[in-house]
This record gives sequence, C-alpha cells and structure tokens, in this order.
Amino acid sequence: MAIQARRGKKYSALSAFEAQDRLFLSCFIVTSHILRMIRKVNIPTVTITTQRLIVIEPFFMPIPGAPCCNNCDPDLFEVDVVTVVPPARERPGRGSKPTAELTAAVTDRLNLWCSVTVSCDFPRQSIITGKLILPNKVIEKISDRPQAVTTPDIFFSSIEWKWGTHDNCRYGNEVVAVIGDILRDYPDAEQEKRDAAQQEKAFLELTVKANKQLREKHKAIFQECWHAVFNITTEKMVTRGRGATK
Repeated sequence: MAIQARRGKKYSALSAFEAQDRLFLSCFIVTSHILRMIRKVNIPTVTITTQRLIVIEPFFMPIPGAPCCNNCDPDLFEVDVVTVVPPARERPGRGSKPTAELTAAVTDRLNLWCSVTVSCDFPRQSIITGKLILPNKVIEKISDRPQAVTTPDIFFSSIEWKWGTHDNCRYGNEVVAVIGDILRDYPDAEQEKRDAAQQEKAFLELTVKANKQLREKHKAIFQECWHAVFNITTEKMVTRGRGATK
C-alpha cells in the first residue's frame, strides 16, 4: 500500500503586478541609499523572475535645507519608541469577612466623608454631585472588603471608582486614609494571628542564625587556643608514653 505524501498548503500564483509590488517594497525597506531614487520599473515584457528594481533619478529633489529621508538625514527623523503597557494591577485578596459593626462604621464614615467633600469642593450642588462622587454601589463594595483598601490602585480594577483615580488619586488617597483609621479601631483577629505566626517564625530563624554564628565563633577560638598550646616549646626533650620515667 503506497503512503501518500503530505502536501503543503498551496498558495495561489502571484500576478506580475503583485510580484513587482512585493519586490519594490522589500527593496524600499532594506536599502541604505536615498529613498527618493528607488522607483519601480514596469516592464511588462519580462517575466516575474527577471523583474528588478533599479536606481534612477528621483522625481523631485528635496527643498534646500529640508530633510531628505531617514537614510540621508537620520538625525532629523524621530525614531519610533516602543512603549510597553504595564500589566493589569494585581487584584488584592478579599481577606476575612468584616463584622456587621465594621461594615456599619465604614458606611457611616464614607457617607460623612462624601458630605464634607461635596460641601467643600462643590457647594450648593450636594443633591446630585454627592451621588456621583461616591455612589452607593462603591460604598457597598468598599464596606464589603475594607481590609483590601490599602492603596488607591484598587480603584482602577477591583473596585472601579473614577473619582478615586481622578486628579492624581486625590479622593482615592483620602478614602484610603479614612479606611485606615477605621481599621485601627476594628483589628482583624485572623490577620493578627497570621502576623503573630510570621513574627514567631522570623524570631526562630534569627535565633537559629545567632546560635550558628556563636558556635562558629567558639570553634574559631578553640582552634586558636589549641594551636597556641600545641606550639609551646621547652628546653628539655619531652617524650610521650606511659609512666613517669618515659
């Protein structure tokens, strides 16, 4: 049984016009000569394989004092700078579920902050502006996870709040400060346990490291004492053996 060979993808044949265009574009990109002198030669009588690009006189010369092209005057043409867009900000963890007292405290303080901010920045516009600056939906999201509100970056992704990122995160920083004051009055028991465990682990690591350094120090002192005693010499010959006469 004959095995049929695998065939590659078939590409349609290029017309003379398409082949000439591709050749012209390749030459235009890789050439190091003046770009104004690269022109496509249209010779319909020759085949595709014999078509070529030649350098002829340009259509028009550049204005005196004006840049010609990036090959002739590379310093006068700005180089495109490739900028890398930073990845999306990491989503913070939700943390433990807040208590009812903490949720109520966060909601009340945020409403108070909103009222004070509107009265200071937007006087006589509290009816509509207050709901737009800090909507109830944003207040609910913040009160649902206050432990995660540590930086204004959270208002870019997890808790989307346009006013929190406006004017160099002015309102965002104020809200973060408000939440920080509240959390100091309502410490998280689970977080305190985790912090205590981390502190204990760090203390044990430091203790082991200190004991190791002390042991190495004692070892070095012992070696110095041993060599000092071993190298003591006397005027009499010392013999080793059993008994007092040896």
